[in-house]
Amino acid sequence: MRFQMDDYLPLVSVEIEYDGNRKTFNNVLLNTGCSSTILDTDLCDEVGLMLDLENAITRKLR
Repeated sequence: MRFQMDDYLPLVSVEIEYDGNRKTFNNVLLNTGCSSTILDTDLCDEVGLMLDLENAITRKLR
């Protein structure tokens, strides 16, 4: 995996594929100490990956 440093933060590009559709996320923060992944729901919607509102725990990030 290649990453670049920006303001001392390791950033990577991540490609997701769902149901035959692909989307590349650029400038994703690489956090090796995190047990979950946070992706922009609007960008995930572009490949058909929808948030399960019935079982999800949602939070707003700013």
